[in-house]
Formats: sequence, C-alpha cells, structure tokens
Amino acid sequence: QFSLFSIAQYHKLQICLRGLYNLYTHDIPCDLANGWIQYHSNCYKLKADTRRNWVGARSDCVQEGGDLVSIASAGEEHPTGISLWMGGHDSVTEGGWEWSNGSPFRYIQQTTEYLFFTGNPDNFNGEDCLSILINNGYWNDDTCQQKRGYICKRKGEICCFNCC
Repeated sequence: QFSLFSIAQYHKLQICLRGLYNLYTHDIPCDLANGWIQYHSNCYKLKADTRRNWVGARSDCVQEGGDLVSIASAGEEHPTGISLWMGGHDSVTEGGWEWSNGSPFRYIQQTTEYLFFTGNPDNFNGEDCLSILINNGYWNDDTCQQKRGYICKRKGEICCFNCC
C-alpha cells in the first residue's frame, strides 16, 4: 500500500485526470495506466515487488523518465508497506547526503534526528545508500548492494484538487 495521500484525494484526482483526458484527448499526466500516481506536481511509481540494488533501482527509474524518490517536504513522506530504496546517498563524502536527481538535500538537514531510525545514519559496513523503513517511516543508511523494492519519482502536471 502506498499512502502519500488519502483515498478520497486519490479518487478525486482520478476523476480530475479522466476529465482532462476526455476534454483535451492527450496523454494522462503521470501515465496512470503504467502504474504512476500523481501527487501535487510530482508522479510516483512504487516498485515494491521488483528487487534491485540501489544502482539498478536508480537506472530503472531514470529509464522511465524519473529518478529514485527525493523528499522535499513532510507532505511527501511516509508511504506504508516494506523497506524501499530512496534516492539519497552519501557515497561521495561520508555524511554529505545528496539526492540522486541533484535536488537540494535541505529537508533532511533541518530534521535529521526525526527522519533517521535511532542510531542512524551509522555507516555500518560502509552503508552509503538511503532506504525507508516502511513500517515506521524512518530512514536508514543501507548497503547499496542490498536488493530492495524502490520508489521512482518524476515531475508531472499540476492538478488542483479543488478545480475539477
């Protein structure tokens, strides 16, 4: 289950997108037919059943026009289900976290103690890649070779929840 927003918002969004598609007969934003979900101006694709190491997961997301998920605000976090790869890494400089898509890592710098699981990031055995522990929403520095599901993110069209 992927709960970035409420079920009511999701249904309202689907109705809105269907309406846009029927009016303008062009591609639906976020390519919903291929598993993408729109939330505000971004599209997300949960790949919980596909197991890849961090580099393989990122490559798959890039191939689909996105990147591994980066978190810019509290409204984007806390999906639910299992442990998944995110786009963060500190492989260039230990402790110098970066998002794989190049966006600023500002959000985490303001609230590191809250986001990371207790005692993390700890660089245990050279952990340089970021995963999210879905059962509690905490982040964890993880061994990049570990095979996990992942979340892709890409820019989408802005759709107003109150405009449709």
